[in-house]
Amino acid sequence: MIIIADIFLFVFAEVITGRGKKTLIPLIIFGAVIVVVLFLPWNWWGTPIEDYAGQLNIRLYTTLSVILFSYIIYIFIAGFCRKARKQTEDAKAKAGLTFLFFSMISMIGFFLMFIADTLLITFTDHPGYSEFIYIAWIFAILFYIFTYLSLVMPKWLVERIEK
Repeated sequence: MIIIADIFLFVFAEVITGRGKKTLIPLIIFGAVIVVVLFLPWNWWGTPIEDYAGQLNIRLYTTLSVILFSYIIYIFIAGFCRKARKQTEDAKAKAGLTFLFFSMISMIGFFLMFIADTLLITFTDHPGYSEFIYIAWIFAILFYIFTYLSLVMPKWLVERIEK
């Protein structure tokens, strides 16, 4: 679902900024390949480590590929926002693009914390759901707040920008 949501987010950013049309098809193909790999039997997602100990395990690589895919999209969108922000004179548009940029940075932080948790599981005897997961959810909440402020722009924010 993350890959599908990322593609829709990219399409949305492409529509509002007018950038990235040529990148969409390769991203969709790359995302489809990742989805197929996620369903391979060697991924062991959600299976206790005792059930697959000593067997081929690609979970770390599939997790990293989903995160890499997401990072590519978020970095593209952050770049689109920065370039579009420089080209506009409208204060509301500049603020919206800035908040959208911050929301992409928040998602990068979100997945960075999941990488830390996955590495902790992979290289230690940690059972998972470490403090990194809690920090990740703080970044997710920031993503929703920044996205809301960017796209909805409540009346109080518009009034503040116009001052």
